[in-house]
Amino acid sequence: MPGQLVSTGIYLPAPKDGLPQLIEQSSNDREAELQWRKVMSISTEAVRLFIGSIPDKKRKQYDLCTILEANFPIRVSAAEHYLMHETPVKAEQLSRLWTFLQRILVAMVSNREIEECSMLLPADTSNHRQVVIS
Repeated sequence: MPGQLVSTGIYLPAPKDGLPQLIEQSSNDREAELQWRKVMSISTEAVRLFIGSIPDKKRKQYDLCTILEANFPIRVSAAEHYLMHETPVKAEQLSRLWTFLQRILVAMVSNREIEECSMLLPADTSNHRQVVIS
């Protein structure tokens, strides 16, 4: 997922086994732990930007799945821009990831699971950018 791409992009020298090795090293190496936290922070923010937010007024006017399909390019652009700014990850490396996450989001909305998963994101978003679909 994004963590693997982010860790490959910012962890220099790149660990032979990528993200799994970084996770393993983080338990007993302070520098690896800080690098792991950075990877997770960047990955989480990219996913948050991809998910975006939809104002209540729009939610009441339109079907949420329709909104997600319509604003997919906007959410992809926001998340890619952030990742390319924070890491040397290229947009073309991410297209399959965004399509996969979009399918999950639409399925979750269809199954009414999106509200439950949104509670997993940290409540304090004061330091985070957020895509608001108007």
